[in-house]
Amino acid sequence: YFKWGDQSMLFYWLFSCERAALASGLKYFGSQNWYAEGAEFLLGQQEADGGWGSIIRTSWAIVFLAKGRSPILLNKLRFDGAWNQHPNDAANLARAVSERKEQPMRWQVISLDAPVEEWHDAPLLYISAESELPLHAEFKRKLRQYSHSGGTIPFEATCGNPKVDAFWRTTCRGLWPALGLRTRTY
Repeated sequence: YFKWGDQSMLFYWLFSCERAALASGLKYFGSQNWYAEGAEFLLGQQEADGGWGSIIRTSWAIVFLAKGRSPILLNKLRFDGAWNQHPNDAANLARAVSERKEQPMRWQVISLDAPVEEWHDAPLLYISAESELPLHAEFKRKLRQYSHSGGTIPFEATCGNPKVDAFWRTTCRGLWPALGLRTRTY
């Protein structure tokens, strides 16, 4: 059905990247922004009639472009330390909201190193921690910038860890001294 020299394999490979990224929540494969680079390639290959030369390539291109950029409900913050004790938490929340809204919603993993503009891919920056976070001055600045420009930061001290909970409360008082801290215990 396919020949290895056929460009259709590249379109199938892009489709496969989209599926892997959505399942894992990864915005990057290594340092490569899979969606931005794939979309740039596809749009550069699009023909005047709006297709990509064959029904198969056009189908994979459309799936990549449409599903790869579904709205992102939340970013889960990756940091040095125990940040992913419950690896399905963000995926389960995105799935539940998708079902209730009857609209596909995604989640993604984002790192401390990403610019705040990328944190704004989603309205929520979810932080789940089993240990204290490495809060250097740049990270604190980013947290304040994200929240002051419309982002919301739900934080979970994994399994109700009291040391991490106390650390986060102290951190919040230092980062946002003029704001009252609202917490909810489940």
